Amino acid sequence: MLSYPAVTVPLADQPPVIANRAMLDEAVRPVVRRVADLTQQTIAAAELSARDLAGMYCAGGSARLPRLGEAIAEHTGITPAVVAEPQFVAAFGAAKAGSAGHGVGVAVDVPVPPVRRAIGIERLGADHGRTPPHPRRTTHDDEHG
Repeated sequence: MLSYPAVTVPLADQPPVIANRAMLDEAVRPVVRRVADLTQQTIAAAELSARDLAGMYCAGGSARLPRLGEAIAEHTGITPAVVAEPQFVAAFGAAKAGSAGHGVGVAVDVPVPPVRRAIGIERLGADHGRTPPHPRRTTHDDEHG
């Protein structure tokens, strides 16, 4: 739909629906907002600020979502670039990794920031922190009471 003003979407047992760009914009608005929020949280979790980043790139099939770049720029102050053919980035990377010495690569020494805050984001989970994480029962727990 990003290439056409409108598309016809066939539906099972119903007449087809004509969808246009305005409908797509409205449908993806909550997703775009969430991605922008998560981008901002990821930068904070890495204990970085937007000033620490040389740039930001959107890759993957969702990289071309309407208003995604604008939302990320509003949240972070950085306007992301969309890579060429973003929907193929994972496949290209896998092909390149597979062809480079058959999976044996050269180790790169890159400092990695602490992950303390990233773990906190992960623990909040899908319910956005409304309930504390619960420990899982294991087979060991079942055996001993």
